Amino acid sequence: MGWKNTEVKRQARVDKRRWTEEIAEKAENAAGKQHMKTLYTLTTVLNNERPRQSAAVMDKNGKILNDKESKTKRWLEHFAEVLNRENPSNPISETEIELSAEVEEIDASEPSRAEGRKAIGHLKNGKAPGIDNMLVELLKADIDCATTIVKEIIDVVWREKKTPEKWRKGLTVKLP
Repeated sequence: MGWKNTEVKRQARVDKRRWTEEIAEKAENAAGKQHMKTLYTLTTVLNNERPRQSAAVMDKNGKILNDKESKTKRWLEHFAEVLNRENPSNPISETEIELSAEVEEIDASEPSRAEGRKAIGHLKNGKAPGIDNMLVELLKADIDCATTIVKEIIDVVWREKKTPEKWRKGLTVKLP
């Protein structure tokens, strides 16, 4: 009896491998023919991802809303109800909160070179660069040089107590 179970499991693995290879071959053909929609669909099939469908938005009576404007108004209503609440009748005062003896003072001194080196070392590899096109791997390649340069920049910011305008810029990329 046990050998039948093993045989069924083995055959299931073989069938799954064959199915995966067929889908991969179809995806490869679609990529060669520049059929991006087909390629995307096959890729999601291989990843076992089901297409996400948005839930219906209903009004207070349970009727499904169809147009975008009425859905937006309903969401606005919903969050106005949920987020706009009355103040509590018995708020907690500061005297009721007990601070632990373990609370330490925060070191507000100028960041050291060792802190900069440690921070660079903890950065994750393989992440996309920001608008400066600086890869983490580049900083880690010569960590001593990178630490020196980063320390100089941080020192200027620390002394002037003002963040450079360029640091406030971000880049958001919407991926399909």
